[in-house]
Amino acid sequence: MTDATDPTLFDPPTARRRDPSTAHRAAASITPGRTEGKIVAAMEPGDVLTPDEICDRLPGCHPPTVKTAIARCVDAGFLIADGEGTSHRGRACITWRRTDRSMT
Repeated sequence: MTDATDPTLFDPPTARRRDPSTAHRAAASITPGRTEGKIVAAMEPGDVLTPDEICDRLPGCHPPTVKTAIARCVDAGFLIADGEGTSHRGRACITWRRTDRSMT
């Protein structure tokens, strides 16, 4: 459960005051919700996909970024766990499906 002070999917990222200037510039360069929006848009209603399959639908996106964004989509109610599958490396993983919640 989130608290009113918890950041949302669309809040801009922030750097701590003591972080180096590169961290502040990196945080300022991020568009909140961009990768999450791509994930939701790439999944058709009824699709049940592994994280690797979601990454396959998003060429040019860095897989670790996509996998982190999946967690944010779950927290925001856009994706829900729907079973287990196998990763491209043959390991067990959770499969995800899109909820009815809209990003707009």
